[in-house]
Amino acid sequence: MYNIHPSLLSSYHLYLTQDWMTTERIIEDIKTSNNRGESISNEAMDRGTAFHKILENPNEHYHGLFYRADDIRFSDSIKEYIDKIDPKSLKEISSGKILLTSHGKVILDGTVDNMIGITINDYKTTKQFRLIYYSDSPQWKCYLLIFNALKFIYKVFVLKDDKKSGSIYVKDYHEIPVYAYPHMEEDMTCLCEDLIQFSKGQNIEKYLMQ
Repeated sequence: MYNIHPSLLSSYHLYLTQDWMTTERIIEDIKTSNNRGESISNEAMDRGTAFHKILENPNEHYHGLFYRADDIRFSDSIKEYIDKIDPKSLKEISSGKILLTSHGKVILDGTVDNMIGITINDYKTTKQFRLIYYSDSPQWKCYLLIFNALKFIYKVFVLKDDKKSGSIYVKDYHEIPVYAYPHMEEDMTCLCEDLIQFSKGQNIEKYLMQ
């Protein structure tokens, strides 16, 4: 059985649609997608991880005038966004869904940041906001399928450094709601098939297997 994460399908979609996403990079993403090989992080990823930890457990990371996680410091002004999180929502929940492809069974599995009722909330951090990276992504379609939800909201935080205080603050904020639609499962099944066929052509199919 194949095991494919929504983030890998997003990377593959970028490979198909964006010139900057090289063959070498998508091959590396495939090789590390199921925790095989060494995943390479960068400053943006580290900041995003730290920000997620704060949103998940704000009290644990609060230090009076600022928040801090993984030695990365954020301004206490982010409290206004923390306060908007519904306390009844479920945080960091995981699940999976099996798709039947021409190559065999695929399990889509993943973890969502926050879910309440039939709505999934996903937190993203970035330095520069580009709507198309979110609205066109297969990621939200995968998660709606996995959790049988109807609505997915990207909550995008544009981060900026405050050199005087040494903290990071939210310069801008965007919400992007997207919705389940007919034939969504068929679309994701076709994309999985294409990814598997690509991996076979590159002789790296084994990295997609459970």
